[in-house]
Parts: sequence; structure tokens; C-alpha cells
Amino acid sequence: MCASKLNPDPGTGIASTEIGSPGVARVPVTPLSRAVAVSLDEATRALDFSRPLSDDDERWVDLSPARGDHARSMIAKKLRRKEPGRFCHLAFVSHRGAGKTTELLRLQKDLAGEFLSLYFVANVEMDAQRIDTEDLLLVLAQGVEELLREQGLPLDAELMQRIASWFSEVTDIDKWLEKSQLQVSAGAELKAEVPFLAKLLVGFKSLLKVESEKRTEVKRVLRQYPGTLLKAVNDLLDDAHQRLQKAGRGELLVVIDNLDRYHPDAMDDLLVKGGDTLRQLQCNLLVTPPILLQYKPKTALLNQYFDVEVLHAPRVRRKDQPFTHFDGPGFELLQEVLAKRIDLSLLLPDPAARSRLIGATGGALRELLRYAQEASLLSDTAPMTLDHVERVVRKARAALRDLINANGWHEPLATILKTKQLTPHPACLDLLHHRLVLKYNGETWYDVHPLVAEIEEIQEIVRREAVSGATSDAAHGSKEA
Repeated sequence: MCASKLNPDPGTGIASTEIGSPGVARVPVTPLSRAVAVSLDEATRALDFSRPLSDDDERWVDLSPARGDHARSMIAKKLRRKEPGRFCHLAFVSHRGAGKTTELLRLQKDLAGEFLSLYFVANVEMDAQRIDTEDLLLVLAQGVEELLREQGLPLDAELMQRIASWFSEVTDIDKWLEKSQLQVSAGAELKAEVPFLAKLLVGFKSLLKVESEKRTEVKRVLRQYPGTLLKAVNDLLDDAHQRLQKAGRGELLVVIDNLDRYHPDAMDDLLVKGGDTLRQLQCNLLVTPPILLQYKPKTALLNQYFDVEVLHAPRVRRKDQPFTHFDGPGFELLQEVLAKRIDLSLLLPDPAARSRLIGATGGALRELLRYAQEASLLSDTAPMTLDHVERVVRKARAALRDLINANGWHEPLATILKTKQLTPHPACLDLLHHRLVLKYNGETWYDVHPLVAEIEEIQEIVRREAVSGATSDAAHGSKEA
């Protein structure tokens, strides 16, 4: 959604944090690969699935033909084509492990020169269990101030002093920091000439990441001044915006990644219940909520507060095909993902092993790399074989089976396997969250993870329902006759 610029305040602007390409904030990325792996030792490292690829990594593969959504380009168009003077508030949704962070990094590179990006990883910059509106606003203010200072466009000193005085007055945070260990860690990061507000905000951020009585007290006090806190942050954003515009640096784009790592209830509180507050932020904002908030809303629809784009799982088959069949570009593209990391002719030459590996993931990118890496660890000598892949598959299937058995999710999974759509069953939220169910493009259909379809208990339910349905049809036909 694009919102009008609210209450413009003269002399304000926007900040961002750079790391990597100009205009892109710092994020841990996998180093650029010089060559594909030709040994098992190299393969294990090359198949690392824990970090996103940098925005210029040669191993990146455009999976949009298999995803069918072109989500990244759609977000870029919405930002570029928005009405001047308005801000876009967007949500980028996908299954965890679908490659969302890599797409976000490439998006920021695509927009460099037009938008200066402030990117931060939510569960690193804030509490890893829960984020409140106050947390987000304070971390945003800290990031904006730091980014603009690093860009050589420091925010208005008088404005920052006024906001710092207010923070100090209502929270006593400066006095507390002087007596705490946080003052040491915060002071180590900041030079003496850094503005007082910056020092306070660094201290705030450190405080908000650790459970303590002081954190509870500070957040309680700030909740008494929601309008004042929002205005203070918007004043900083307005000042940053003006400074960027005068310098010809474009607009600010704030990207908050890894929000899908939080429990959906916490994100419903932040993004939906707190959506009216976030919509008032004077900046372009891109968030990454849990997929559950899109397909199984809790308080309200996510698209009431954000313009939503979905990154689908790459499709390797049609919904009417068995899991062992392939159709469309998905299989070849995922094979290319592997080929850009390892020499398939040397390390995975068996077409049956490749098919089993790719088919067993259902198109889930992170699982493809994880399964391949585990197969490389099982192999003492090259190449990896179908037997190595099957051993990985059995282990993964057993873990999924334990999860399903422990939670009693057999019935809804069997129904989705049959209908290719979500059901009203409350467990659907958990099934999406744990990637037991994936969403695909085309006619927008769902299916269980391929390894779920192989689990004995799921197959038994499907057989039982098929027999029951056939018996019912026969009885109905006999009655009509």
C-alpha cells in the first residue's frame, strides 16, 4: 500500500546502512564462488544453505519461471511507479527457506541509485522471540541516524538534541546507561563526536534485546507516549528524506527481514494490530511476515495494511501428476542451482539420484541444498549415489513423520494431499509454518511436502477414504437403479 506523506516537517531527512553494493545495508552473505566444487570436501562447503547469496553472486539462478510470480520485479515496479510524495508499505511473503533474503538483496541492488536501503535482520537487531512497536520504532530511528551519518548526510543536530532530551526526560535511559555494562559496549561502538541521540539509541537497542526490569520499565513508559514516539521517528525520517533528496540520492527504503522467524501471534500484534501505526511511518517499508498471516489471517487481512507480494515455491510438477513426475522448467532450474555449486558430472552423475533429490524437496530451495549437502557428507568417495540420496531422504522423512505423529496432523495432511487446497482445520497454520505444506503458482494450489506423501499413516488414510468413497458411490448407484 502507498500512503501519503504525513505532516511534512521542514529540515528532516532519511538514513540507511550500507554493506555490499551502494545503497544496500550490511547482511551476512555467502562469498562469491570462483568455481564449482569438484571434490566432496568442496561440495560440502559449496552446498551451504545457511546464508543467502550476495546480490552479485554468480551462483544465483532466476527461478521466477518456475515460481510463476515475478514477485521481486513487481515490488520494484510498485516502488518506481508510485505517486511522488507517497510511500509504499509492502509485505514480501514466502515459505521459510524459499530464497526470500537472496531476492531482497537483489531487489536492493536493482533499486540502487533510486532508493537508499536500510536493511536489518529483525531477530538479530531486536529480541529474537518478540518485537513490539516500540522496539521497531527505536531500532529504525537508530538505523536511520547511523546510515545518514555514514553517507555523509548527518541529521539536523538541533532536531536530534530535542528528541534526545525527550527520551532522557521520560525514560532516564542516559542515567541508567551510565551505571550499566551496556554503556561500555555502546560506548565502544561510538566515537566521542557522535551525537548524543545516537548514543542513546545504541543503548536502547542493546537494552531491548535483553530481558530485564529496566527494559520492561522503558517499554511501559514509551507506551504511554505512542504519538510522541511516532512523531519523533517521523521527524527523523522527514529530515533524512529531505537530505537525500537534496543530495540526489533518491528515497529511503527500509527492509525488515526475518520477521517470518517469529511466532505468527507476535507478528499479528506487530503488523496487523499495530498496522495503523506502521502505515503512518514516513518511509517506504518492506516487511517479511510469516506466510500464515497471508493465508490464515488472525485479527484481520494482512493486505489491509500492506501491499502483499508472494514468492511461491518453484513448481517441478503439475498438481495432477505423481510426485515422481516432472513438468515445466522447475526441474531444470533446480538442477542448475546444483550445477552452479558442484560439478554434477563428477559428484552426482546418476540422473536417478538427481531426480530423487530434486523431487523429494517439492521445490523447497533450502531443503534441496541441505539434502545435497547431507548426501555429500555420507559419501566417503565421489560420486554421490542414489543410495546416499535415499539415506538422506529416509532421515528427513522420519523427522517429518515424528513431527506429524506427535501433533496428530494426519487427517488435514491427507485432505490437502487429495484436494490440493487448504482446509478449515486449525492445524493448517502449523502445516504451512513447518513447510509440511507448500503453495505453488499457476492455479494457486497447495500440496503436501513430497516426503509427507510417502509416510505410511498418510497413505493409509488416503486408501481408507478412497475405499469409503468407492463404497458410498456404489451404494448410491445401486439405490438409484
